[in-house]
Amino acid sequence: MKVCLVFGAKGLIGRAVVENLSKNSLSQIIQTPRIDWSSEVNTKLDITQAIHEWLGQPGCDEWEMYWCAGVGSPQSGVAANEQEYSAYQTALQQIEQIMRHDQAQMTAIFFASSAGGVYGPTGQRIATETTSTRPIEAYGRSKAALEQLTTE
Repeated sequence: MKVCLVFGAKGLIGRAVVENLSKNSLSQIIQTPRIDWSSEVNTKLDITQAIHEWLGQPGCDEWEMYWCAGVGSPQSGVAANEQEYSAYQTALQQIEQIMRHDQAQMTAIFFASSAGGVYGPTGQRIATETTSTRPIEAYGRSKAALEQLTTE
């Protein structure tokens, strides 16, 4: 059985992810409650609890995490982008700390970013993973940094 953890399941992309995953009867979907972004402590606690629940599910042979959450937007300031980076970093650190070796081989992470913010004006109709990033504002640079964190 596959266990899928979806952060941001109530948002535009998160809802589409949950809907798509729901079509597969072999998947168990864990939708996180709304993340409390009011303080770093609350945010990290919400994320940590969800990661522990996800990786602790018995009888699983595949794990998938979908990060469709965030507090930053093109209009938000640097603080919101830094808060989002810290929250996502917490999720990845929690996974790294508690995941067993055998789980690591069967785990996938999906990170929803902002293509327009990260890739900027590409001069191409379609941007892909091989397209060079050219963020033109702080929001795009923040999303590009999150994509790099995911890759690392």
